[in-house]
Amino acid sequence: MGTARRRLYLGGSGALEQIGTDANCTSANTPVCAAWYELLPAPPVPLKLAVKPGDTISAAVTVSGQTVFMRLRNLTRGTVVNKKLRMATPDLSSAEWIAEAPSACNGSGRCSPLPLADFGSVDFLKAAATGAGHSGLIADPAWSATAISLDGSNAGSFARRAGSGTTASAVPTALTTSGSFTVNWQQNPPASLNG
Repeated sequence: MGTARRRLYLGGSGALEQIGTDANCTSANTPVCAAWYELLPAPPVPLKLAVKPGDTISAAVTVSGQTVFMRLRNLTRGTVVNKKLRMATPDLSSAEWIAEAPSACNGSGRCSPLPLADFGSVDFLKAAATGAGHSGLIADPAWSATAISLDGSNAGSFARRAGSGTTASAVPTALTTSGSFTVNWQQNPPASLNG
């Protein structure tokens, strides 16, 4: 799936626990924002937290044994939602901060990424993690941080199928010493329909 993210590797596992927000557009070009959490392989679960374009959000996922604590705060509106969940084998292998393309899923659970809309930019500020007995910002030299970009090759076939012939990328900036970075949308040159 197309993703622009910062990934911080901590170990090795196969599950995933995540919390966040998404922004989509209706066919009438109206933005629709929502909050959710997900414990893979289960599908995302909506959260009752109002989110509007431009809101500042704070997210945290903490694992203790088989208990997963999740907290999502809308700092703009002063609201918060907390979840305490059980998971057989939580993933302790990485911490990730992600801006990704939406997906369309069919009834059998097969999903495909959709074309990446022009979201402008998304700022990730003071990202930090605790793992293997160490706490620090993702810029901490004790961590092995990796930037991953969504490029046009990941989403290009979807854009061409839609008839636009153009693709877009979501590209993270360099990581600052304060553990911050920005993911920027950028349009790529038109792709050849013959290639």
